[in-house]
Amino acid sequence: MWHFHNPVDLHAGVGSLAQLPQLLAGRPALLITFPEAAALGLQQKVADLLGPQLVGIDNSVLPNPDVSWLTGMHQRLWQRHAQVPCLIALGGGSVIDCAKAMLAPTPSGRFDELLAHLREDTPFEPDPAHLKSLIAIPTTAGTGSEVTPWATLWDAQGGRKYSLHRPWTWPQAAIIDASLMLSLPAPATLASGLDALSHALEAIWNVHRNPVSSTLASSAARAIVATLPALIREPEDLALREQMALAALQAGLAFSIPGLRWRTPCPMTSRCSAVSRTASPVRSRCRTSCAWRWGATEPSIPCCCRSSMPPVPSRPSRAWPACSNRWAYPPTRPTMACKTAGKRPCRQRCAGRADATSSPQSIDFC
Repeated sequence: MWHFHNPVDLHAGVGSLAQLPQLLAGRPALLITFPEAAALGLQQKVADLLGPQLVGIDNSVLPNPDVSWLTGMHQRLWQRHAQVPCLIALGGGSVIDCAKAMLAPTPSGRFDELLAHLREDTPFEPDPAHLKSLIAIPTTAGTGSEVTPWATLWDAQGGRKYSLHRPWTWPQAAIIDASLMLSLPAPATLASGLDALSHALEAIWNVHRNPVSSTLASSAARAIVATLPALIREPEDLALREQMALAALQAGLAFSIPGLRWRTPCPMTSRCSAVSRTASPVRSRCRTSCAWRWGATEPSIPCCCRSSMPPVPSRPSRAWPACSNRWAYPPTRPTMACKTAGKRPCRQRCAGRADATSSPQSIDFC
């Protein structure tokens, strides 16, 4: 017995941005986007479509939404635009995740209450009457955040990241218009493409998969492998952009099922990203490699990440902890053989919470 449900209203295809006024149905909206959106002309496209319906623009979103600036943004948004019923997120996964964190007010008006919910799992049930709805418009083909309820929020100072997942964090609608992705440079295209591929592979081999998610994920993986190399060579090819956008959408849909997303990140990738802010291609390659290759004695961490990582505690001599996802494959010791920029991988142990007291549930891939 299995079940598949995704509540996001999808509109896809070149020119589908024109559907935005119809989706708003007369509601005023606030645009959340990234600083370069103005120079690229993306911000103005939305402004021209909506006219006075667009009551404000916040283009201050930085990569990897961090609690250090999310706090001020949340307070500012709810003080100035508490009555605006809809947010439009125009950008990549960071912009969409940031917008999800803005959807709910807190009783005190402070972001600290939502942060306490993430850190300590304290109750957080906002009044449904005051929730905002979200229309997600991705400008990258990678994270799939436009069709999932998850938002990844970061705490660089504390060396941690959190996953916000509530019933109200599902976007109401998503617009997948590949013409908005034409200005994406080749490195970011590669980064987002590898992210989509890792999502597709994770959805394929997860024990919670079902026939629909497996079909979507398999189709996505094949399309990404076939399309991404050509797209890197020809980043302005609209047909290739559209194929990649569809593949990333399929991966996101496959990945959106509750239970398919990993409950905790791979220790190596979480350390590399939370501590050294490693770019997405490195995280994606390591995540895929860690889960794909089996049978070696211990995982390894790429040299590019080692210099900025804190000292790694040595693991006591005991059996490697079981995977918290209960893989369909035998949970033997995987290898993270991640070669970045031609650098030789280091033989350093994977260490996220890998101390003497860590339980099997504290490690996901390794």
